[in-house]
Amino acid sequence: LELFATYADGSTDGTVKNRATWSVDDENIATVSNGQIKAYKSGVVIVTASYGGKTTTTRVEVDVPTIIKPSLKIVNMQVGDSSNVTVTAYFKDGRELDVTDLSNWTTSTQDIAEVRNGAITGAATGAATITATYGTRKATVQVSVGELKSLTISAEKLVMKKNASSTLIAKALYTDETEKVVTDDVIWTSSN
Repeated sequence: LELFATYADGSTDGTVKNRATWSVDDENIATVSNGQIKAYKSGVVIVTASYGGKTTTTRVEVDVPTIIKPSLKIVNMQVGDSSNVTVTAYFKDGRELDVTDLSNWTTSTQDIAEVRNGAITGAATGAATITATYGTRKATVQVSVGELKSLTISAEKLVMKKNASSTLIAKALYTDETEKVVTDDVIWTSSN
């Protein structure tokens, strides 16, 4: 960055850059020394230069994409299952970059779904939102773990003779399309 001082008499001095005090509001993203900026990771920083009792600021965007997108927006799984989600950043200049390992991953409910660099693991039955953050951009993935979509019984109507017996089978269909026989797990009741 260049820095110019304009004095009351209208004269301009372009040599104050090395005498000014420079700072940034987040040194994890970038640092500045004598107007020279060094970027470390994606984000936005405000660079401040002070000289002669005056201060000026500049907003610096470091590798900020226009949008980031996850490979999956919805993940349905069972407890103990895992699914990998990648995140791609799209930039103004047309570049696309896989930022899966560069993103900060969080989960809304650690007890239900865990995440590490895009690897999501179902921990308990329920729903959670996984968020990937890269610089100033965020992408979310909705996760459903072991949630029941439907429950069916092998016969909706059964006609029987007195003292006869019949076995009914209960099947559960989960949101990940997994089907499981749950005959021993359901609570059976009769109207008579």
